[in-house]
Amino acid sequence: MPWNERKLTDRVGVELTGARIGPGLSKADRQAVYNATSTYGAAVLPGQDLSDDDIFDFAASLEDEVVEDKALEGVRQTRVMPLGNVDVDGNILPADDWVLAQNLANELWHVDRTFMIPRATISMLYGKTVPPEGGNTEFCDTRLFWEAMPEQERARLSSMKCSHSLMHSRARYGFDNWTQEALDRFPPVERPMIAEQKRTGRIALILASHICAIEGLSNDDALALVDDLIDRATVPANVYSHQWREGDLVLWDNRCVMHRARPFDMAVHARDVRAIRLYDPANI
Repeated sequence: MPWNERKLTDRVGVELTGARIGPGLSKADRQAVYNATSTYGAAVLPGQDLSDDDIFDFAASLEDEVVEDKALEGVRQTRVMPLGNVDVDGNILPADDWVLAQNLANELWHVDRTFMIPRATISMLYGKTVPPEGGNTEFCDTRLFWEAMPEQERARLSSMKCSHSLMHSRARYGFDNWTQEALDRFPPVERPMIAEQKRTGRIALILASHICAIEGLSNDDALALVDDLIDRATVPANVYSHQWREGDLVLWDNRCVMHRARPFDMAVHARDVRAIRLYDPANI
């Protein structure tokens, strides 16, 4: 295998070097990236030189399916999603830009697509243009939290069912400027609080700021529990904070990892990262 592995922290994440993403990368070496992502929660492949087509072709070569959702009304349709604060010409967007404003809620801890069926398996971000300071992405492995949890609390959480809503997480960050199309498209989705990550056999929490309700709890109690669990899950030992460099390809497994964006000076610095997500149609 051409990949050299270096752990990013004692408990979370791995850096993979020694090979390039492209047509010459073997199927086994592509699978090794997927396996490392699931094992360590997140994987960083630095120094890649990728077009959107390269990113899509790599994602499509892996064992899951590529998410190809219809874009929201007013959002440019692309196979690989541009994220950041710049327009198609690289100009910094105004602070009141609709997409930019609702994406600010990505600074909350979340899991991709828990508010949709199917949910995401592997997510990828590629750094084309990154700010010189700030703008980190942080990853929390919730398997570690579960494995350190008292048995009595595990038993309580094991029976919980949670409703996930995109509108809820955005509202917690002060955004509610939705089109009717979006409101119709994203009703709450119910999920268990915990699930087995089948590749490793380890248990993780499906814990996210998208959780708007928990069966059997009042709204206040449900939100208080979610906030408490997130606070306790995200102790430094369970978190890897990625400082972006241009050419970084970062992957994470949403079946065991929460993530969040960190702020940067969006009025001054440009950020252009490209996102793509996978899903398993056999496992909603």
